[in-house]
Parts: sequence; C-alpha cells; structure tokens
Amino acid sequence: MASDPTLIELDSRRRASLAKLAKHDRYLASEEPDGTIVLVPAVVITELESRFRAFVRSRRLPRPDFNPDLFVAGRWYQVDCLWRAERVIVELDGRAAHSTAVAFEKDRSRDRAMQAAGWQVVRVTWRQLHEDAEAVARDLGTILRAGKKRT
Repeated sequence: MASDPTLIELDSRRRASLAKLAKHDRYLASEEPDGTIVLVPAVVITELESRFRAFVRSRRLPRPDFNPDLFVAGRWYQVDCLWRAERVIVELDGRAAHSTAVAFEKDRSRDRAMQAAGWQVVRVTWRQLHEDAEAVARDLGTILRAGKKRT
C-alpha cells in the first residue's frame, strides 16, 4: 500500500517545525518507536541563575518572572529575569555564554531593541553578584523603584 504524499509532506513540515523549536533550546525533542515526536520544555537553570534567585530572596527584592518569553519589536525573546510592572529586565551574563564576539553583538542588539521598546536592561555578571552583591542589590532596588514611578 503506497503512502499518501500529502501525509508525508505534512509529516516533514511538522518535523521541521519541531526541529526549529528544539533548536532554540526551548524544548527537548525525542521520537518514540511509533514515530510520535515528544516535546518537553527544556528548563535549564544555570548556577548563576540559581544564585541570583537566592540573592533576590535574601535581599527581599520583588520576585521577578524567571525565563519568561517577551514579544518585542516583532520578535520573541527569552529574558533571564523580568519585572513587568517596572519594565525592568535583568540578564545574567556568565563568561562562558557571553564572551564570544557573536554573543557580544547579539546581546547589544537585543538590549537596544528592548530599550527602544521602553524596557530597562540591567546586566549582572557572576563576579558582580559575588564580589559586589551589596552594590547590585542597592542599584537594582533603586532601578525597580524608579520603574514603579514610571508606570
């Protein structure tokens, strides 16, 4: 019995769409023996993200949304920390993921798009969080209070 070419085309399109989702590290994809493709959200919390969560709690800062999707300038972005009401984004920058020339350029382009849309972007590094935590807490508290006044 010959396969229906329409079903094969739809199947290849579906696989391509799923591959795009998985490619962006947002989902983990696996194929079952019967050909079913299973997608599960890939929630990866880095050590820096884990420590920043503890930092927010210990400093009694308002709790942000962690790793939310944000639609800005016609594109979806995933940000590390988001305070929606204050329009503040914190990006946690570990050297491993953000030190290449491509990552550096991508980060600046992304920041510019966010700022043009009215979001204040704050970048926090591992070193800053560990060696200058008091200044980070003070500055972030000030930025969040100013954001509340703007809205």
